[in-house]
Amino acid sequence: MKKQIFLLGLFCSSLLFAEIVRTPENLIRVENLSFGLLHWDAKWRCTSQSYSPGSVVFAGEGATSTKAGERRDGTFQVINGEFQLSETIRRISENEWIIRYRLLSETGIPTQSLAFGAKFPAKDFPLTSCRIGETPIKWNSARTQNTYRLTPNRPFRITLGNGILELSADASLVIRYPEGKEFPSFRLEFPRSSD
Repeated sequence: MKKQIFLLGLFCSSLLFAEIVRTPENLIRVENLSFGLLHWDAKWRCTSQSYSPGSVVFAGEGATSTKAGERRDGTFQVINGEFQLSETIRRISENEWIIRYRLLSETGIPTQSLAFGAKFPAKDFPLTSCRIGETPIKWNSARTQNTYRLTPNRPFRITLGNGILELSADASLVIRYPEGKEFPSFRLEFPRSSD
């Protein structure tokens, strides 16, 4: 299988009084949202960093300061292999961060989708508190999953308890609002990159 590279650059702006916090499981937490990596293999079996905390491991203690920000290198263990992982977080103002992920597989790993996402904090989380750009999300109630296209000028905005979290990337946004006991969730899908 051919070498694979996945890149996701995310601009995170918060109009709230919350910090980006790293959890012991290497998740990124903003208020009551915990973000992690997700991978679906060729048979749509999922590895979730949230449910498999040991799947993401960073080498050493802390991060290395670079021009691009605080960088940590490690691995993301998935069902059919292991990605080399680089995560860089740079704070550009009091309430704005740039987060970059780079995942590489030299040999190739069967992949349907690779994403960065979170579960909403409540089963009945109101999607009326979410917007794409300035437009409120209009949910297609006949479906449990809807896909939207984000651009740097058309971010995903989520109203949380203490303000608004804005996620901006050149990526597809998938929102799942399943029936039953499962909490709704969203993910930003990594675009594939060439060498």
